[in-house]
Amino acid sequence: MLLNAELKNNLEGVKRLAILGIGSALRGDDSAGLAVIEDLAGLEARSNLPVELFRCGDAPENYTGAIKKFAPTHIIIVDAAEMGKEPGTAAIIDPAKDSSCVSCSTHGLPLTVFIDYLYRSLSCRVICVGIQPAALELGKTLSPQALVGVKEVSKTIKEALEKT
Repeated sequence: MLLNAELKNNLEGVKRLAILGIGSALRGDDSAGLAVIEDLAGLEARSNLPVELFRCGDAPENYTGAIKKFAPTHIIIVDAAEMGKEPGTAAIIDPAKDSSCVSCSTHGLPLTVFIDYLYRSLSCRVICVGIQPAALELGKTLSPQALVGVKEVSKTIKEALEKT
């Protein structure tokens, strides 16, 4: 329940929310961020505030124009992250404090640079949620452990938005 409390705290004052799923659908648990976006499908229509979902894949920088146009007050980035925890564990991570755990994806641009760009260009709160992967092999599908993390993150986001 720590994730739930932390996410609610980080979403305080949210007016417009962008949720970005990052990762590669070809590398097993690296697709966890994409799976969260799929799990949240339809959230935009059910939410009390403007929400936009972005399935960014492994090039989130390609979505900066659309994100800026949406003008969110808050952004949640979801990605597989090596945090040294049990596979499937979901947690909010601070890339400023531990950039080593901020992503397993092979992004074209380091995720920390992308996050810094979002902070500077949008003056919004950026929340990074990592899901500890079990396997990242090419050609694999999402592991059962990562799927548990995906479901936890999706449920937590839905619950946090119900309270705003």
